[in-house]
Amino acid sequence: MDTADAQDPHLISRRSLLKGLIYSAVYLTLPGPEISLSKEFMASADVELWQLPHQGRRQNMGYVLKGENGAVFVVDGGTKEDAGYLKRFLTGLGGTVTAWFITHPHDDHVGALCDILLHSPEIQIGRLYGSIPDESWVNAYEPSRVKNLLHLNTALERSGKTISDLSLGEIINTGGLKFEVFGVRNPEITGNAVNNSSMVFRVTGKNRSVLFLGDLGVEGGEKLLAS
Repeated sequence: MDTADAQDPHLISRRSLLKGLIYSAVYLTLPGPEISLSKEFMASADVELWQLPHQGRRQNMGYVLKGENGAVFVVDGGTKEDAGYLKRFLTGLGGTVTAWFITHPHDDHVGALCDILLHSPEIQIGRLYGSIPDESWVNAYEPSRVKNLLHLNTALERSGKTISDLSLGEIINTGGLKFEVFGVRNPEITGNAVNNSSMVFRVTGKNRSVLFLGDLGVEGGEKLLAS
């Protein structure tokens, strides 16, 4: 951090706000050893959230949520190498996904989804949501990644699925949870293009909430905070 930045009260205030949103009472459960939680905390935990471990050599972003009434939701899902693990995980929760939210079409976020759409029809997916840039824009500003979007579009077409395009401020109430959209694609930001067009949304239950930022970059983050 630059010394001047450290003294800027506006910058500090904005960073504090963002940290406050990110850490707003998340109930996080990781696959692995049992986590000891107080009875009081467990009694108020109406949102279960799992962060999925990567199964290959690359990073990934994959989250599974379960609402108070047992409805299952997925955020992104990870790479193609993560598809088998994710499929088994979802099968263990009943094999039905109420809604799948896509932050942006990079392969470390949608690779597993593409594989499941193409090869695992037994996983029942209700609605797909996102704010996805179009192919011509990605080809113009991040041509090395347009193949990721083409793969996603092919998987959608072959599986007969479509992505419901979300708008800024839109709210979806489903499965006992509220999904509130804080950020959508940003076509005017052409540096770090696809990351900066990550969809940003907050999931809220009765007592817990979590903010998903995708891979939002500096420019997209400044726009989010300014709003």
